[in-house]
Amino acid sequence: MPIHPATIVAGFLGTSLSKPYPEYTVYKDAIRLTLYSATDDENFVRFIAETQDKRIKSFSLSELMILRYLYDNKDISLSKASELTQLPISEVKSSLRVLENENFIELSGRVYMFTSAVYEKLKTDIKYVQDKSVTYLKAKDLILEYLSTHESINNETIRRLCRCTGKQASYYTKKLRDEEILEMIGESRAAKYIKKI
Repeated sequence: MPIHPATIVAGFLGTSLSKPYPEYTVYKDAIRLTLYSATDDENFVRFIAETQDKRIKSFSLSELMILRYLYDNKDISLSKASELTQLPISEVKSSLRVLENENFIELSGRVYMFTSAVYEKLKTDIKYVQDKSVTYLKAKDLILEYLSTHESINNETIRRLCRCTGKQASYYTKKLRDEEILEMIGESRAAKYIKKI
């Protein structure tokens, strides 16, 4: 039975958390594996080591790759996560769901990013605020684009449109109202939002 390339890489990764994770490319009849010897960021390694000590199970290879990518970048999309791990979308969704359920990442708009709790351990609060601002701008564009062809929008539609939580949707509408872009009609769950004239 052929060995999945992720299994090969996991073996190297498990013995070398102090190094950047290996990269591999799967071809039709071969696998290219690239190992790096440079020492990885100690802060990230410490976070992984301390977190795994508290978990009942170890991080999977795909979970580690996603976490490392997020450490170096602001966010990651579903398609990028699939490309990075070289796994089907369905399997990547499973890895992302695990990290989301354990409060390592959160869905903001159409991308995933670290939660504030992880930022407190890995990055500064200022960096987290900056990333949230970028996510808000993406959501703002989606909401205004929707309102260009619809009379109003509600919280539920914003959640589906931006793929965010109810709390995030409320944050977006509050920001848009503060900027005097949207006007709220109604209250509570019946509230809807229209573009301010």
